[in-house]
Amino acid sequence: MKAMADTLNDNSYSTTQRSINYSPTAQTFGGDSSYSLDATDRQDVYRLNWSRSSGIAISLSPQNGNADLELRDSGNNLLYSSANTGAAADAILLDRLNAGTYYIRIHNDAEVGSSAYSFKVQGFENRSDIIWRNYSASNGGVFVWKMDGIAYQGFDAVTYLPYPEWRAEAVGDFDGDGISDIAWRNTTSGGNVIWLLDANNKIKANASIPAIPISSGWRIAGAGDFTGDGKADIIWRNVTTGNTSIWQMDGVTYKGSIGFAPNILSGGLVSPVWSITGVADFNLDGNLDIAWRNTTNGENYLWYMNKNNFTSGLFLVDTNGSNKLEDQRWRMEGVGDFNRDGNPDLLWRFYGGNTALNFVWYMNNNRMVSGEQFTTVSDNTWEIVDSAPKANVADLGGNTMNTAFDIGTVSTSTVSYNETVGRLGDQDDFYRFKVGAASTVKVGLSQYNGQVNIQLIHDKNNNGVIDDLETVYDNSVNSAQVPNFISDGFLAEQTGTYFVRVRSTTTGGTPYNLNLSTVAANLVNLSVIADSFRILNMSSNPITEVTLGTNPISIQLEVKVKNNNPTTAIQDVPISFYISRDSNIVPNSQDPNTQDYEMFVSAPTDTTIDFAGGETKTLKFTVSIPDATEDFWVSDQSYFLGAYVDPQNVIAETNNNDNAISKSFVVKGTLRPDIVGTQFAINTSASSPGQPIQITGKIKNQGTRQTGSSFLVQFVLSKNNVIGDYVDDLPLTGFIVVPKSLSAGEEITFDTNLKESDVPGKDKGYLAGTNVTPPLKLPSLSDEYAIPYWQSYGNGSYYLGMILDFTFNAGERTGDRANNSGLGLNVDYGTLNISGIVSGGI
Repeated sequence: MKAMADTLNDNSYSTTQRSINYSPTAQTFGGDSSYSLDATDRQDVYRLNWSRSSGIAISLSPQNGNADLELRDSGNNLLYSSANTGAAADAILLDRLNAGTYYIRIHNDAEVGSSAYSFKVQGFENRSDIIWRNYSASNGGVFVWKMDGIAYQGFDAVTYLPYPEWRAEAVGDFDGDGISDIAWRNTTSGGNVIWLLDANNKIKANASIPAIPISSGWRIAGAGDFTGDGKADIIWRNVTTGNTSIWQMDGVTYKGSIGFAPNILSGGLVSPVWSITGVADFNLDGNLDIAWRNTTNGENYLWYMNKNNFTSGLFLVDTNGSNKLEDQRWRMEGVGDFNRDGNPDLLWRFYGGNTALNFVWYMNNNRMVSGEQFTTVSDNTWEIVDSAPKANVADLGGNTMNTAFDIGTVSTSTVSYNETVGRLGDQDDFYRFKVGAASTVKVGLSQYNGQVNIQLIHDKNNNGVIDDLETVYDNSVNSAQVPNFISDGFLAEQTGTYFVRVRSTTTGGTPYNLNLSTVAANLVNLSVIADSFRILNMSSNPITEVTLGTNPISIQLEVKVKNNNPTTAIQDVPISFYISRDSNIVPNSQDPNTQDYEMFVSAPTDTTIDFAGGETKTLKFTVSIPDATEDFWVSDQSYFLGAYVDPQNVIAETNNNDNAISKSFVVKGTLRPDIVGTQFAINTSASSPGQPIQITGKIKNQGTRQTGSSFLVQFVLSKNNVIGDYVDDLPLTGFIVVPKSLSAGEEITFDTNLKESDVPGKDKGYLAGTNVTPPLKLPSLSDEYAIPYWQSYGNGSYYLGMILDFTFNAGERTGDRANNSGLGLNVDYGTLNISGIVSGGI
């Protein structure tokens, strides 16, 4: 019986005394006997006062017995539910719950006995920031105002770009990471560029997209996802002809043009006096709509769209019902949800003398509900680009092991959770669980459309870190459109904690359904007989060494394995064979220092074995030792060959520590190339952007095998001597071609003042690259890809170094590439003083 059952009314929707208000931080409820259910009290009802539209996560953790979770609307209609069995957690996760009154119902309708519980409720608040651009040549600032509603909370300076001809024309999420990016157009050259921003509103990448001549009349008018791929497309408007078109984009890649359909007005044209001023889903049907403003009479209009198809239109009207704002000094600058009611609002700015006012129309579909002025910016050289939605996406699975969602104890049942991974830097979802007894666990991933990895981790020492050998299963990248994935069953021990890690391999969000199912394990025991492992040639004679060649070498491996259960037969027992650099065979290691090489088995082809109760079998397999060029080889030395029974731990055993055996084996004849820089010289100590420089140097193959037929050398500017980490690096457009294969010990010189025709004998490295001819030049102040770099770092001392074989054509093993850059001053990098960059910009 609940201690507070007589004094707390929580069983009725209309009279419940339990109330929960909106909060952007997690609220936890539980900890006393009032949070429990029993045979006389089957449900607890909580009124949820959700004051703003936002994401929501509700999670329920039964502490004993079972309890289930429901979310209902104000009329007691079921919206969402979660009913995992046993003591496993339940969860409801929504990207958007509109403002209103709801009810959370916690119940155990079909259970016998009592169940204590605790639960959490968290809102995930979205906001609309504002991007500003200063068009003064003496300023050129690009700022993001961080907003709380219409309250100014500070700003992030993206950069300074004191070139008024570069106009920030549209804001949209082009790479699908949940962060607003900026599309630029040069009103002189017709060039177009997209800046991809990170979560701190800094430029993480920029790229040119096809140029369109200004004389054509085409202007960028807006951006939004009209094709449903999660990435913004670009709306173009011809201010001369009245044509309107959409560029379908895949990130910063132009995929083709699509028009608006059906044709609207005469010939599908809209008079050039109409300007596109905003893109948002005004009628909340899941499709982006388009706001227009008449630059002559001040009328405002709304196109309702179905992707790129126009369906109908209505005037945008103010609180007086007027569809006009005749004063053209008022410009509709963008759309955002500033009062967080789920409806797009209109952002206005008044450009009149020294009175530059900012105003928001709060909208319900096409009708203004009310309006409000916010922070004044009197300098008219500052213009609003658009609002920048700042989403705080609803998230259940934690981003680290320490913040993993706690499923609790999974017994003989199936539990299920719906989530989305890959948005706003949320590349990982972690789930924590334990098993009540030794069990076979299967993990299923379904209903996803994207690319994800899934890992199963056994944190044996409970330290919250993925130590070596703790990864039970690591699924490779799944192709898009794969409907579901279910792991092979693996044995979960009662000790330690297990984690499921779902990792996105793309930048866009991937929804998925995660299922865990368990079956009690019937434990057996297999063991490898000590000293039974033999290494044989194909004549079945023992061997202790091998000399590698250009082809794999076949040998035989023999081992004895015993089923220690006298009466229990075991079917389909897998066995694998490995080469190791030490005596410890590690089939699943993710550490390259301990990772072993699995050998190909050619005979018999079936590597699974059946055992009768108590049976011992002598097994012999033909395996292949890889050729001399295999990346695994370190040098001519002793290695270990080994056998491992049940390497993926799919057989439920009482003891897994006697499943492996190994023996020392000498390998000779290993070959690998290894190229390094041995000399690097810059012909000048100082230079300026756009100026020519000469670099000479030497490259040597210090390995034991010749390199590939040719390879390339990249030059990189950096603010530190860690060349190639790309943290503060700027690659130059030209590169060196090493035009021939370097034999072991061979050294070659290069000179950036040489071109291919200067070295007919191919005995020197020469300069090449798209539209690049000697001499090599530093990026200029007008090179679009370099502008953010010069702005960020300005005048001063830089490092200029080389990265050997940056396209991986020399044939080096992975470990030998570590010395392809950053070895030392005048060895493969030098220093250079750069001046001519204006402070605060270019």
